[in-house]
Amino acid sequence: MQFSLWQVLVLAVVQGVTEFLPISSDGHLVVVAPLLFGTTNAPPHMMDLTIVLHMGTLGSILVYYRQRVARLVGEDRRVFGLICLGTVPAVAVVLIATFLTTATVTPAAFLTAVGVTVLIAVPFILMGLAIGYSLPQKAALVVAQVLFFPLAFAGGLMTPPGGAPGFIEDLAPYLPTGGAVRLMWAAVGEYPVNPGSVASLVAWTIALGGVAVWAYRRDEGRRFS
Repeated sequence: MQFSLWQVLVLAVVQGVTEFLPISSDGHLVVVAPLLFGTTNAPPHMMDLTIVLHMGTLGSILVYYRQRVARLVGEDRRVFGLICLGTVPAVAVVLIATFLTTATVTPAAFLTAVGVTVLIAVPFILMGLAIGYSLPQKAALVVAQVLFFPLAFAGGLMTPPGGAPGFIEDLAPYLPTGGAVRLMWAAVGEYPVNPGSVASLVAWTIALGGVAVWAYRRDEGRRFS
């Protein structure tokens, strides 16, 4: 199946608009693609097109925020150094997987996995902000630890695909952790994208974003009232 120009334009608009919203632009591509191509199976080269679309929005972000990026590598280079330091664990995982395991991944799948990692981090960042702004510091740490571990287990993060108990497999796609890990499985493995889990992840992102904004505004009102 070849892409027509209007199909590429529709996907590009979806990717461009949703990139600047606190929702998963990649998830929207997964949802919109079957509507355009009339099939639940991704057409050939869909992954290549997705990478190109992401590279396009990355370029537009770098151009739009060029002054901030310039400050980041200039006067705010300490922050840039901390960002680089924060990527060390991810690099370590990649090196271990490359040289100490039999796992293999294509360059396209690797780039997709990097993009998906950034996308699926959003709801959990928002969850952390919501907790942090809603509770005192010590209480927020406890709540975060108590909340994230059950979410990891119930979302299926501690088992291979299809290896969780039956009730976990039924529940997981509708949790943010389950939606996130299933999107990653689809990015790096031969697993189909679950539209229900993608929609659930988008819904969680919007809901958690709303709670985070509400908690932030309430915290600001308390401090300056």
